[in-house]
Amino acid sequence: MKPKKIVSMLLSVSLLCGMLGCAGNEEVPELLEPVKVNVRVEKVKKRDLHDMVYYDAMVCAKPYAVESEIDGIIKEIVVGIGEQVTEGQVIAYLDVENLEEQRKGLQVDLAYENNTYNSKIRQNDLEQACENKKLEILQRKRNEVATEEPTTEEVTTEEPTTGEITTEEPTTEEITTEEPTTEEVITEEPASEEPTTEEASSKKVTAHMKPVVMQGTKDVRNSNNEEMTLKELQTQIDMTQRRLRELQENRNYCSVKHSQAVEEIQSQLTKIGDIMEDATMKAPTNGIITCITNGSLGELKEGDRISKEQTLFVVTNPDELYISSENINTNTFEDAVQHYVLFGERKIPVEAYEYTDLELKRLRSSGKQPSKYIMTGDTSGIKAGMHTTLFLYKSEKKDVLSISTMAINDDGGKTYVFKNVDGKKERVDIEVGRKYGLYVEVKSGIGEGEEIYVTQ
Repeated sequence: MKPKKIVSMLLSVSLLCGMLGCAGNEEVPELLEPVKVNVRVEKVKKRDLHDMVYYDAMVCAKPYAVESEIDGIIKEIVVGIGEQVTEGQVIAYLDVENLEEQRKGLQVDLAYENNTYNSKIRQNDLEQACENKKLEILQRKRNEVATEEPTTEEVTTEEPTTGEITTEEPTTEEITTEEPTTEEVITEEPASEEPTTEEASSKKVTAHMKPVVMQGTKDVRNSNNEEMTLKELQTQIDMTQRRLRELQENRNYCSVKHSQAVEEIQSQLTKIGDIMEDATMKAPTNGIITCITNGSLGELKEGDRISKEQTLFVVTNPDELYISSENINTNTFEDAVQHYVLFGERKIPVEAYEYTDLELKRLRSSGKQPSKYIMTGDTSGIKAGMHTTLFLYKSEKKDVLSISTMAINDDGGKTYVFKNVDGKKERVDIEVGRKYGLYVEVKSGIGEGEEIYVTQ
């Protein structure tokens, strides 16, 4: 071998060894696993497109606030955070000992009022019975007197020539002017001794009659223990009937006053009963106790003083779900023609949540917009805590050739898609128009029915 050739080989070996030595001091970058991108093939087609806005949203379980209906003091709390409760289950008691004393006092008042009224009614009934019996006797006697007294023609006594007319021993038959069945005899003034007008008018005589004694009526007499005349009987009848009317009016008056008194007492008892019922706090729904609070004072404890309409507990029902999304203007939601949430490819329609008056009042006082929406479709598999997107379609355009926005690619201002040609990707430049949510209008470059690749 020639010396030149040997030297050349040695130099080559030295150079190669030097290069290998340098390479051994440098770190060789680690090759990463290729990222797998899921794609699907989708046909270009016409569809109805909407001008759409969308918002981040979350699925929440509906909370129920348990408020106190009265001012009071917490006597006992019978549940804890995280406990499962059923609708109507007692969760706390308020102290109502003073209300119990008031209730017992009102019950005593009610019993006294009823006893007093019943006593008055019994007394009134007894008096009416007596007066009715008395009226019956008087009416019977009046009928007997009217039947038994004979009718006589009116006569006048002759003026005596001598002697004074006396009423004790009359020479003519005595008749009473009060009785309608007899004629009054007017005595003439005697020629000798002239009686006064008052004496003449007060003296009554009956002609050839003896006092009539009515059988079975000896107990009905006037103040002078004399048999009553027909006029006196009628006067007594009128007085008895007037007394009966007074007794009935008094009974009616007592009944009205009694009803008013009982109604007032029962109203107070009902009010106290309602308060005592409100003092027993109950779960408004099935669910889980998620909050026990005394407002700014922190955790609610036994012995704490609380106020009316103060929220003390929150019961969350995991079976009643709603969508919560902030910063949605109320008018924007109402003007939209469609509302739905999207879980993968699953669309569930939603509608506005109906707030109670109290919820609206609190919402306005906080300065916030309504943020709750109710899912009206099938919610199977949907659980509280899941994230979603709330879509609002504001306007609509019919039969628009469109593709998914996930098929669009950009290359320096040029828009293109990959078309499926015999199972192979082929780049195709296209011209697009307005974007409608998840879809974009295609103006040129690709036709209806052609297949493109869409990134999932």
